[in-house]
Amino acid sequence: MKQPIFFKGNSGLRLSTWLFGVVAFFCASGNAMASYTVCQPWSFIGRVGSWVATFNNVVDNPNIPIGGVLATATVVDSGTYPSTLSCTLVNGTRANGSSNLRPASNVDVPSYNINGASVRILYNGTPLRSEVVYRTYSAAGNYDQAPSGITAQLIKTSATTSLNNGFCTQLTPIGNLVASDGMSNYLAGIGACVNGFTRQTPTCTVNTGSVNIPLGNVSGGSLSGVGTPSPISATQNIALTCAYSPRVRMTLQGTQAAGGPNTTVALTGAGGAGVAQGIGVQILYGGNPLVVNSATPTVVSAAAGATLNVPIAARYYRIGTVTAGRANASPTLRFDYN
Repeated sequence: MKQPIFFKGNSGLRLSTWLFGVVAFFCASGNAMASYTVCQPWSFIGRVGSWVATFNNVVDNPNIPIGGVLATATVVDSGTYPSTLSCTLVNGTRANGSSNLRPASNVDVPSYNINGASVRILYNGTPLRSEVVYRTYSAAGNYDQAPSGITAQLIKTSATTSLNNGFCTQLTPIGNLVASDGMSNYLAGIGACVNGFTRQTPTCTVNTGSVNIPLGNVSGGSLSGVGTPSPISATQNIALTCAYSPRVRMTLQGTQAAGGPNTTVALTGAGGAGVAQGIGVQILYGGNPLVVNSATPTVVSAAAGATLNVPIAARYYRIGTVTAGRANASPTLRFDYN
């Protein structure tokens, strides 16, 4: 089995080493000897353990905001080496020893595995920003340091996340467990890895292939002058099915009516025999006519849900001298999303 890498604070990589217990004696005045408990990694093992938080099958999508939690994992003992604390009682009197949790940083640590994410270590549900006492001991003996109450969160830090070096090829250092009597006495290096990542992209499908909006027979005399519209038709809905809250925009495509404003679509066969003259058609959204072939699409949803209905209507619009005839138009509504 490949030996894991262990970490020491912010100073970079720390390789496991052989550690030997040292019993120190201090002399007090009057030739009395002080009493205390010394807790160190079990010198017989000689190697530090490794604790790991593994984020399995992480999924990101636009619904998760920056600063949101992509995944949560429990820190577990990898079983590579035992992380045992050996406490020696000196001079026959009880005194407390301890093991301490030490974060790799007082802020979230950028993830090795995911671009646009960082890792946060928590102890009993609270972000670990400084060293805390993990366990205390008041008697001699060997104490297994199985992790308890330690979790990690993968935090989204960018709108665009992507897989970096994938799977658990490299651990992100998020903390250490140390003995109470010195920085050199590591019990466990705490790391985090990502095992599988998917970024879900927004999608939209237009369910309505075409819409027929009847405008009926309109008398030219009812359009009293240039710029006069006919009554607005009944509303028709164009249905879309979307996923992961895309931003949806709409553009009216077609031929602008000659001599009319940029919100007027030309009639089909305009200028031909039997086709009405002096009028165009306007397509309305929210009661306002859409600009034909606009360079600035109309936003119909900033974060579309699973079903999006886009209500549209139509009307005639006088652009010149009116003559009777057919008055049909066939523009296209284009929908874009991201």
